[in-house]
Amino acid sequence: MIKLINILRELEIIIYPGEQGVDIDYSGVESIPVVTLPIESLILNEPAAKMNLPDSQATLKQLISSIKKGNKIPAILVRKVGHKYQILDGHHRYFATRMAGGDNIKARIIPPKYIKTSQEDYKEP
Repeated sequence: MIKLINILRELEIIIYPGEQGVDIDYSGVESIPVVTLPIESLILNEPAAKMNLPDSQATLKQLISSIKKGNKIPAILVRKVGHKYQILDGHHRYFATRMAGGDNIKARIIPPKYIKTSQEDYKEP
């Protein structure tokens, strides 16, 4: 198991034992500047298979249509992890942007003070 965890860390994949997702303190997040990040610089915090659920498919279709029409979508929320950015909020927007052919996405890089986590053993790779 330890060998697998080390391999995943080398690949910059983060595992949270017993929990998916991260709690964010949204008060003040709107004051964090929006930046443009390359799609390839992002890593997931939720399983990609979640996008196969019927509700997610419907959301993706709406977002893709909106993106292709040139409408702006809200910035995703990410945190810096090594040389990448882990998506904290905005997996549907990320996948829709990719599926619509986008190379970049608007994001807010969330400082640790806004992140509430109960994973004592979490360590950045």
